[in-house]
Amino acid sequence: TPAASQLTLTCDGQVIAFQLDSAAGAITADLSGILSDGGAHRITLSARDQSGNLIRASWDVARESSESPFPDLTL
Repeated sequence: TPAASQLTLTCDGQVIAFQLDSAAGAITADLSGILSDGGAHRITLSARDQSGNLIRASWDVARESSESPFPDLTL
């Protein structure tokens, strides 16, 4: 599991604060303010290892209802 300093979470290119639970291999972030506008957004998680290799995963989120776009996210 990477250290928090090796991870970056962004929404539409803006860095978002998050908490890392290394034991569970999970991150937690409050996206309620960002996603409350009902618009489309891109959430990106980037990780860099000690050799400088970078990997990214992105999710496009379009809020069309009050349901959470992620099953483990509570708004």
